Amino acid sequence: MDNTPIICDYGSGFSKVGFAGTRVPLAVFPTILGKMKNATLLERLEEEDWFIGAEVQNNRPKLNIHYPIFRGAITNWDNVQKVWHYSFYHYLRIAPEQHPILVTDPPLTTKEARSKMTQ
Repeated sequence: MDNTPIICDYGSGFSKVGFAGTRVPLAVFPTILGKMKNATLLERLEEEDWFIGAEVQNNRPKLNIHYPIFRGAITNWDNVQKVWHYSFYHYLRIAPEQHPILVTDPPLTTKEARSKMTQ
């Protein structure tokens, strides 16, 4: 597989991800996470207990809803990393370390936030 650059635009409402050189994103999905309300202690420790994007809408009554980005600013780094992981492995089906990645960010993003995003 080639190492085509990845373009990611994670917004408060929707996230868009795809490969450079294409006219449209490969995936557009809600930037939202859901965690089971009545999960047992063991279930709470498992990543599969999280629902992301459209999966949240299908299971909404059973979930506690989380929005990791508010007005363009990342408010929960752990949750936004789950969204990133999901976009790379579920939608794009790539290993992100094998591709250059361009992530858009709002103009007023702090240097600290930009630095943290690159880690």
